[in-house]
Order: sequence, then C-alpha cells, then structure tokens
Amino acid sequence: MSTRGPLGKIWNVYLFMLKTIGIALIAMTLFTCNSSKRMVRNSPNNYYHWTQKQNSMALSNGSQLHYIDEGEGQKVIVLLHGIPTSSWLYRLMIPSLVKEGYRVIAPDMLGYGNSSKPRGYDIYNPMHQQGYLMELMNSLKINNWTHVCHDGGGLWTWEFIKNNPNHIDKLIVLNSVIFAEGFKPPMQMKKNWFTKTYTKLYTTGISRKSTIEGTLKNGLSNHNDVCTPVMTDGYISPMKGKAHRALYQFFSNANTKSLPDYESVLKNCNIPSMVIWGAKDKILQWEPQKEKVKNALKVKDKDIHILADATHFIQEEHPNEIVNWIKDF
Repeated sequence: MSTRGPLGKIWNVYLFMLKTIGIALIAMTLFTCNSSKRMVRNSPNNYYHWTQKQNSMALSNGSQLHYIDEGEGQKVIVLLHGIPTSSWLYRLMIPSLVKEGYRVIAPDMLGYGNSSKPRGYDIYNPMHQQGYLMELMNSLKINNWTHVCHDGGGLWTWEFIKNNPNHIDKLIVLNSVIFAEGFKPPMQMKKNWFTKTYTKLYTTGISRKSTIEGTLKNGLSNHNDVCTPVMTDGYISPMKGKAHRALYQFFSNANTKSLPDYESVLKNCNIPSMVIWGAKDKILQWEPQKEKVKNALKVKDKDIHILADATHFIQEEHPNEIVNWIKDF
C-alpha cells in the first residue's frame, strides 16, 4: 500500500500501533517470566531447597535413589508418588504427618524426581520399581509401615504386595491405577515411536513447561487457586534431562489391554485399607471400579472418602483432610 495521501498516513499509524503493541506484549512476557523466575529462585520453599533436604542411597544396579526421611516417630509411613511426579507431590502433607508422630519416607522412584534416570526399559517396570523400594526400606532397617500410593504408584504397590506381602501394615489408596474398569487413559499407547515421541514432550525444553502445566490443569479442579510459580516449578524442574525413559516404560504399558490383573493379589493381602479419591478424576475413575475394589481390598464403607470437588492431585487440593483421615485410620 502506498504511504502517500490520507490512507497512507492511516496505514502508517496502524503499523506503528501494531509494532508498539507487539513490543509491549513481548516486554510484558519477558517481565512476567523474569518475575516468576525470581520468585521461584528466592522462595525458601522452592524445588532446589526440597532436593537439599533429600537423602540418597546406591541401589544394587548402581543408580542413586533420593528420598525424604523426616520425623522420628515409631510409626513409619511411606508416601509413594505416581507418574510423572515425585516426592514433591507430598510436600504439603509431610510437616503435618511429622507433627502427628510419623516418620515419613517419601522416595523419588527410579527415573523420577531427583533420582537417577539410567538407560533401560525393563529397569523401570513395576517388578523392578517395587524391588528398589524394598532395597530402600532394608537400608533404613524398616520392616513394617503404613503405605500410601497414588496414580501409577499403585502398580508398584500391587507388585510390592505380591512379592513382599508382610511389610505393609496399613494401606491408603489415593486415585491410583487399580483395575481396568476404572482406568480410562486418553490414548491406548504401545511400545513404539509415537509413544517415545510423546513422552519426550514432558522433557524437551520447548514443550516441557506447557506439557506439565497442562497435566496440572487437567488434574486440579481449582487450578487457578492452587498453582503458583514455585509449586509448578517443582513439577517441571525434575523433568529435565532423561526423565522420558521411565515415562516411556509406563506409557507404553498404560493401556487397558496390557494392564496387569492384581485382583487375586489384593484379595489375598488382608491389609487394612482406606480409599481417598478425587471424584472428578477423568482418567482414574472411582465409580466404575468401586465394588470390585471394595471386595478385593475388603474396604469398609467408613474408610472410603470421596472428595466430590477434587480431581487427580488431591494432595495439592486437600492435604489437611488426607492427613486427618490417615491419623484417624
């Protein structure tokens, strides 16, 4: 368009306004990002400080397993995260549990959080993950404990009970993978290039932030109230590097056809059990499997707590209620 005449002058003004708005938006974005980074970096409760509180142990395969060990109570409780999270998931519950007299053990399982992320595929399967947990507890000389599991940590737990049936005194199940009837993954994945590419979205610099933020948004009913830069960074930071290796093992088996059937294992375990579940969870649903779970774990109705307003990450939304139920149980 010609820049001469009245129309040309209007066009020049229009272009100038577009450039100004564009520069302002870029400046605002940079300022917001920098402000968020400063807030995270300066917070005494950021993910870096969380990792500084962790202990570590060498597994028999040479990898390092990092874990939280807080409290000196005689009662021991293990808090097992799922996918793609870490012990960070339980940070709001741990101080209250310690105050209630518990010794809290919260590991970052192999391939997650601050723990090693070695090459391999089968080393991340439930059979091996339960073995790493047993190695950790043996190193701490802890023989019996109350056990809390969440999400994919359910699969590691059922495998643990199958192989080590006498170590868990009480079981608390939080929105976990249990039976195919309640497991509704958005995609039926397999061991192939698509799944490998998909899992790398969680760890690649360009997409890591948006993918994790999307996961949190889908898993929280009050996302805008709960999510802060510090909280979100605690989920994003551990995904740097080779975190896709463990994710690939899980997601390539995260379909209803290859989901192991642990019904007989659960029926034979005879562990006093409690269920705490976010009712709005679209992937791990309670209603379709509730009767099967109740019968398998022999859960009493009074020990089933359904959080009507919660989704998946109930540790973020209702930490105090969960601790109170654990205490009473």
